[in-house]
Amino acid sequence: MTDPTDYARGDYQIALLTGQARWSGSDLAGAARKWSGRYRTSRINLLDRLQCAGFAAEIRDYLNANRRIMRVLYVDGVAVSATS
Repeated sequence: MTDPTDYARGDYQIALLTGQARWSGSDLAGAARKWSGRYRTSRINLLDRLQCAGFAAEIRDYLNANRRIMRVLYVDGVAVSATS
């Protein structure tokens, strides 16, 4: 199987897969925050592409110590999106 980043389109999707961006989009700032709907669509498209390529990709929600929900992307059982 190939590397999951081969299925990423653009810097944002690569950042999601390398742990530099949060799956929830909570780290979007400035002009990017205004386009959060487009970023959400981008995340969904990435997840779909990974699953169609045969990766076991899923989103899991966790309640952290501050009682906030964390959304984490897992690819083949390994957490790849930023969690803090």
